Amino acid sequence: MLINRLITEVPGFALEIFRRYRDNDASPLASYAGAALGQLVGKPEGRLLISELLKESESAEALRLVAEAYGRQTPSERYIEEDVALLRQIFRSKEPSVLALTGSVSHTVAKVDPPLAVDLICDVDLRLAGRSVHEIFMWLSHENTIPAASIDAGRLKLLVRKLVKLNRLDDYWVLKFLKRVMSIDPDAVSRMFLVRLRVASMCKDWSYRPVEPQYLGDAADAKSGGLGLLEKPGGERRLRHLLDNALRMVGSTHGIFEIGELVAVLCGKFDQPLLEVLVDWMKQGGSDHVKVIAAVLGAAQNTLLYESPTFIRDVISAAEMVGEEAVGTMTSALIGATLSGGRSTTPGEPYNEDVRLRDYSKEMLAGLSRTDPAHEMFSVLLRAAEQGIERQLREKEALDSEDEE
Repeated sequence: MLINRLITEVPGFALEIFRRYRDNDASPLASYAGAALGQLVGKPEGRLLISELLKESESAEALRLVAEAYGRQTPSERYIEEDVALLRQIFRSKEPSVLALTGSVSHTVAKVDPPLAVDLICDVDLRLAGRSVHEIFMWLSHENTIPAASIDAGRLKLLVRKLVKLNRLDDYWVLKFLKRVMSIDPDAVSRMFLVRLRVASMCKDWSYRPVEPQYLGDAADAKSGGLGLLEKPGGERRLRHLLDNALRMVGSTHGIFEIGELVAVLCGKFDQPLLEVLVDWMKQGGSDHVKVIAAVLGAAQNTLLYESPTFIRDVISAAEMVGEEAVGTMTSALIGATLSGGRSTTPGEPYNEDVRLRDYSKEMLAGLSRTDPAHEMFSVLLRAAEQGIERQLREKEALDSEDEE
């Protein structure tokens, strides 16, 4: 704190530190060279020092130092052409150590020239940017830092396309940014996710994931509809287009497995408008359509069985029209969705979810004949619930035995 304050307030101190760094980069003050250079950036002597530094050394460390300087700068006016050229060199670098500072540099640039900050960000290789991805999209999502008006349509599309190359979309601010873009250009967002799904279907391993639903959280506000695809004009058309493309991935475990997660992120909770689109689309085709919808329903909330009984009957009946195997595929997906999700209880007491599922399954079976395609599904769910309750009762007996001893 003392050194940083001296750099800021004592005339000539920043220049002296930087000169010592150039003479001996192992000196005790070497770690403050970036802060010192930041005090000089924007001034003629600072530009001269940077030019000399980059001529003397083409190492990543030299450019990293310049990036740190621009990140620490307190700009008071728009950048001149010479500064912009240096900034482009930083943002176009392929060195992770340099790109790791682009988050702070973009914030600094945005204080005086938000459109320039956006232009520079569009040059970043996000695959190499590391923690800066979080910072960059935080500024892109923050209206007071980078107003929406500062991002023209072309740049917006480019920023969304760049997300295709990230192995994982597991950052809060990336999803927050996509939520913002969904209100402006929903086609760009849905197209990007579709491309990610296609890439995933061709991957030989699981290092690349089209979407990370567990990171949706408040970033996309799942309670009000995920990223809000169906709330936008043309949302149903885009969803059907996504499902049509998923047909090509039926033979790919990776891609088809994640179609449900993608629908959940794009549309949020599986409510009536979404379910109507899903069952109507499925009725337009055969076994492959059933497999796609089964994969989608595997990502539904585990309360779907109770919330949408009419849909459950409709989707199973539609599968029955295709064949016995289709019914098995669909009921397996619904069973998996119902038994998924976290549960809690006190030790030795049955899970509330098991008790509810047992009672509901008994009620439904009482009104179904053995030939009904849903009969087997509710039989499986009843057994699963009863087994869960039995396990908890055995645990209670074991705890009681320990207490008596």
